[in-house]
Amino acid sequence: MKRAAYDSRPVKKTPLPLLELRRRWRADTIRPLGTGLVDGLLALCCRRAV
Repeated sequence: MKRAAYDSRPVKKTPLPLLELRRRWRADTIRPLGTGLVDGLLALCCRRAV
């Protein structure tokens, strides 16, 4: 049964580089929230991380 499940699985996609993932995540977040809010939250997180 394991072999049948493995053989019928779709092929995995090639992983994207981290920089590309971050670019996509940022764009996907800016669309509904806006640049100002996203940049403000990022700045707040960076200040708190120090």
